[in-house]
Amino acid sequence: MFKDKRLLEKAITHESVKGTDIFERTFENLKNLGDKILGYIVWDNFYEELEKKRITKAEVKVYEDNPFLFGIVKSHGLERYLKHTIKNIEGHKREELWGNLMESIIAAIYLDSNRDIEKVKYILKNNLKIFEKNEKGGVKRGMTSLK
Repeated sequence: MFKDKRLLEKAITHESVKGTDIFERTFENLKNLGDKILGYIVWDNFYEELEKKRITKAEVKVYEDNPFLFGIVKSHGLERYLKHTIKNIEGHKREELWGNLMESIIAAIYLDSNRDIEKVKYILKNNLKIFEKNEKGGVKRGMTSLK
């Protein structure tokens, strides 16, 4: 539950919404912060496996990519919350759009929790199941999987 509802509102508001200041009321700045937070969490999560050469950098990087984030957004139905005025959203760069949405939500959680990175990790791992593996041990991508 968000303490500051304005953060959540900002996290789900696309720059296409008219009458909004692109940086003050949309997810533009949040998505950049969320990208860095996600990167830290992903690389921290896999550091030991990388050191022991049980996983490659390319395998870790998948967790930061828009197609993976798109899968998370779709599998949890988060796309229905995006506020936008995009006329042809199906024709839009959807993976990038949904990746940006996920990153902005991550940043909003971080800021709303008084910058508690452990809370963000907990939500990503336990609520969104971001590090779940498929039956072959590969990266799980919403309804599809890798490996």
